[in-house]
Amino acid sequence: MSKFKLVIISASTGAFIFALGLSPLPLAQAGSPINLGSAGNYQILSGSAITVGAGSIGVDPAADGVSSSAVADLASAISAASGLSGTTISADLGGITYTPGVYLSPGGAAFAMTGNVVLSGAGSFIFYTPAAINITAGVVTMLNGATAANVYWIAGGAITIGASTSLQGIFMSSAAITTGASNTFTGCLLAAAAVTMGASNILNPCPLTSGVVPTGNLSISAPGNCVIPDVLAGGMTTAESGDIVVTDSRVGYGVTTWAVSVTASGLSDSSHDEIPPTAIRYSVLGLNNTGGITTTSTNLESLSATTPSAIVSATGAGALNSSTWHAQLKILIPISQPAGSYAGSITHSVY
Repeated sequence: MSKFKLVIISASTGAFIFALGLSPLPLAQAGSPINLGSAGNYQILSGSAITVGAGSIGVDPAADGVSSSAVADLASAISAASGLSGTTISADLGGITYTPGVYLSPGGAAFAMTGNVVLSGAGSFIFYTPAAINITAGVVTMLNGATAANVYWIAGGAITIGASTSLQGIFMSSAAITTGASNTFTGCLLAAAAVTMGASNILNPCPLTSGVVPTGNLSISAPGNCVIPDVLAGGMTTAESGDIVVTDSRVGYGVTTWAVSVTASGLSDSSHDEIPPTAIRYSVLGLNNTGGITTTSTNLESLSATTPSAIVSATGAGALNSSTWHAQLKILIPISQPAGSYAGSITHSVY
């Protein structure tokens, strides 16, 4: 049998690069908290008028308001979100579990929510469309450290919400926000135009930064070079990377929440023979933290080229922090795989 030779050259951009001579890959766009500016002082914000239906609970328009300066900050936040790169997803958000990240509508289409949505993981979730968001049914459920204050539903058009939903997050519209009756919101309704709420809605608190502009950065760096041992077809080869480091210098967020996920390309040779990413196992070894954070890690039996898989998440009290680990990679070579030099990548993203 012929041997396979794989070499990892790691970039400082959050990616392992398999094989010699490849250029570093860019770090995948991370979802980070949106800077709301003074718009973060409001649970309901309108550029024109606020109308609240009878029987609503936890809603006090006198404590919220119409503010041209806050609406200007809202417009800036929406404009910044429009420039983010991210993952293009189905226009219908319902029936799917999402990990932290930036999610974009296909072709700039309107988002719809016709069923339940699950948000899983500590970190920020940003859903952006230049068009409208139309929610006819659904419950938004938070798991594994997800919080309403880190979820952003952002529309360049109007946001229209039907009746009897249970939603979480910060709803931001360049136009109007209109809701039906008997909804439960844990979050904020921020609109450049009118906010009109139906009867018997419940608005639960959603602590924000109250206009504090956070500073600092959340970043990830990848390790140095790492050689994967030669292996015969049908065998498994194992290697360990150098240190992967997350550095969180953000100040003003109140709490620490971040998560790291990975994706992988297939490993291919010059003849386009491919070893799929599902043949790669990833284990987190030597996890070490600073800054008083608590982290959890998950070992993966296989990787995906399209679906990010969470590997490390952190929570804490908002202090400067970092986390370091190294990856153990096991690659199973199919028995029928043609011999050769294979190249691919594993990309780490922090949110």
